[in-house]
Amino acid sequence: MKKFFYGSLALVFAIATFAFTNPEVIGKRVDIEFYYQAPSGTDFSNNAVKTLGNWTPSSISCNNNNTKACNITVQPAYVNTTPNPDVLYTDPLDGSVLSIATASSSTNVYYVTNTAGVSNIVNKN
Repeated sequence: MKKFFYGSLALVFAIATFAFTNPEVIGKRVDIEFYYQAPSGTDFSNNAVKTLGNWTPSSISCNNNNTKACNITVQPAYVNTTPNPDVLYTDPLDGSVLSIATASSSTNVYYVTNTAGVSNIVNKN
């Protein structure tokens, strides 16, 4: 009798949980922050900042000064989920490819400017 009671209780709990869960939230991805990892630690050139492989998922504190690339928050349509989660798409056959827009702050030093697919940009000194 106890087995039947606990089994029924578990079933009721499972049904109630799904009944009160917002369907829009289930499986919905959120924007992901990426940090610019300069090749050799100092390369902030135009090509390096635009190279998607130089951006890694992370949240690093930046001072929001438009001098060098630092953090971007990317919409899920531009981010791979499998087999390499949280990697930016580089092939249009896989998904939307991010085209990072840049501006120069000094000779061969670039930062990120308004870019489609990016909801937040934080550059640094």
